[in-house]
Amino acid sequence: METTPKIDQYEQQALDFCKKHNVQIHIVKSGTVQGFPNCKHDRHMTHIRNRVKITTALGSFGFYFYGSYADWQYGRKATPYQILADMSCYIYTPDNFNDFCAEYGYDDDSMSAFRVFKGSRKMSDNLHKYFTEEQLTDLAEIQ
Repeated sequence: METTPKIDQYEQQALDFCKKHNVQIHIVKSGTVQGFPNCKHDRHMTHIRNRVKITTALGSFGFYFYGSYADWQYGRKATPYQILADMSCYIYTPDNFNDFCAEYGYDDDSMSAFRVFKGSRKMSDNLHKYFTEEQLTDLAEIQ
């Protein structure tokens, strides 16, 4: 007899969000990456680069989501909860670089911090373009 895998409360929250707001998440492994630029902690680790496409009633956008190589080796793929929880971090990204640095502890005299800011702003802009205010409020609850 085959049983359905049990879904934890976090995954259920993500699935409920997708169902309520008719959001589709499509994840495709697109390669591997050795460490991350400007990251001293993970530079010797291999990460899986996943291409993620989010589709809402207002349109679609894509981005890369990085996962653990070990997870991929053992057949564990990125989940809707992981994707949505990651996206929720960008909803309230400050509009200017100095505020961003002050809020997140970055050096405001750093080019790498500026690149992080630009990437964060791009994600925030996409979220505000493709999600309604109600959806963004519900997305912010996924953490």
